[in-house]
Amino acid sequence: MLVTYQAINNHGKSWLSIEDGIKRSGFAIELFATQFSRQGEQIINYIEKMDFARQLDMTVADLNIEEVRNTAPVPLGETDQRVCITLAEFLKKTASQIKNHQHAAQTLADHIDTFSTVLSVQLIPGINDKVKLANCSDLDQQIQDLEKDIEQLTTEIEQKNNEYKTALYNIAWGLFGGPIGVAITGGIFGAQAEEIRKEKNRMVASKNEKVQKLEEKSPLAATGRSLQILFEDMNIRMMDAHQSATHLKDLWTMLAAYIDRSASELSAITTDQALMIFAMQFQGVVTPWREIRGMANQLLKIFDSALDQFQREQQSGKRGQ
Repeated sequence: MLVTYQAINNHGKSWLSIEDGIKRSGFAIELFATQFSRQGEQIINYIEKMDFARQLDMTVADLNIEEVRNTAPVPLGETDQRVCITLAEFLKKTASQIKNHQHAAQTLADHIDTFSTVLSVQLIPGINDKVKLANCSDLDQQIQDLEKDIEQLTTEIEQKNNEYKTALYNIAWGLFGGPIGVAITGGIFGAQAEEIRKEKNRMVASKNEKVQKLEEKSPLAATGRSLQILFEDMNIRMMDAHQSATHLKDLWTMLAAYIDRSASELSAITTDQALMIFAMQFQGVVTPWREIRGMANQLLKIFDSALDQFQREQQSGKRGQ
């Protein structure tokens, strides 16, 4: 087991860059959510104060898209056009900043993926081999029955982990705003994935009970099984963490593309009708960022869960030295 514990500790050294990336991602999305919602509202306010908008005596929130489209377009004045170009330049700078966040999220996802691969391809199979070796020794019938039940649960838990992974990858994000809408309603990973997780947790609880009984009769065998449970749980938490980082990357990618496109559209607008339609659509993207902290908090809880499990893994490694 000493070699296995050494491998666990060596694996743990790669966590530092992940932990740093997690902290940076949390800070970045919280800060951006605050700034973007405020700056987006400022852009809407600028538009509402333009010459043509003051004549309407209405805010963007008061407008109806069909009413605007049915209104005859009027060319913007020279001053209003200059304001549009200035706002477009500001959006271009914002898009550039978002691309930096996008790159950081991709790097974090890559680091988590590497960490998870070592966990699932090297460490977990190694632990399972040690458990099998322990089971080869002569054991009384009661211990054999416990081991048989535990092994069956181990197989079922692995199946649930695979089902969970498939469910995560099958999530359809749709158009821009999909990740935001899903996050705000609380279902980051989808109902199917959450149900699979609950079933897996019930199996883990049952396995824990049997391992505790096994510990009374065969402490050495129980040690291997306890480590097995720890890493099974770690594996699924890392899947969550990787998917969360991927969601962040996708969010930044879609937002950067939208802001880039918005800047181009805004600089080319020449009529009041086109500008009001733009303002209404843009406000639809800005508004959710007032609540985006809810998404950040949920994603950070997932990261914290992986961090907590990793620390438990490290403690197990230290006890084995």
